[in-house]
Amino acid sequence: MTDMNMRANATRNFPGRTYRFYTGKSIYEFGHGLSYSTFSKFIISAPSTILIKPITTTTHQPPNTLTSTTTNGQAINISTINCQNLQFQVNVGVKNHGEIDGPHVVLVFWKPASSQGVTGIPNVQLVGFERVVVKREKTEMVTVELDVCKDLSVADGDGKRKLITGQHALVIGSSSERQVKHHFNIRVANSEDQGSLTCM
Repeated sequence: MTDMNMRANATRNFPGRTYRFYTGKSIYEFGHGLSYSTFSKFIISAPSTILIKPITTTTHQPPNTLTSTTTNGQAINISTINCQNLQFQVNVGVKNHGEIDGPHVVLVFWKPASSQGVTGIPNVQLVGFERVVVKREKTEMVTVELDVCKDLSVADGDGKRKLITGQHALVIGSSSERQVKHHFNIRVANSEDQGSLTCM
């Protein structure tokens, strides 16, 4: 095997590799598993809007257009963004519908917004997971912590990390189970915005 590309290429009829880029038909999806019990999940809380702000120090003023008029799909270099306080929690409820106690692994996937400024964006990416034991007919809460700049950025052709504005999605669970989706927006903050996160 000499072709080490990961991303799909339709001109060569190449479906891509790994769960992040594969576009073909799968026998077992990434995260597929079996259990003696049946679980369902629901989102308790997660941000609906994430506001990004430029770095304001005089020692870091690269030329960019990080303003409140930034359009959806713009890829912004994270070195120009103030990444402090851009961490958030996703709280997920897990209910055991079975007759026995059982463990369950909550998988949190991220579907990035599309952008013409970055090619080869992954279709989906695992950004967090937590294991929980839920007693029969009971519900437990799982918390997954995410960092916007580290977990929700993509690499461009030069290897620079970029944050894409627009609508993103968090997908709870693998495709072999009932998935729960949560949509949120990443946008540039304006002068009237307070804080960095707006929760659902």
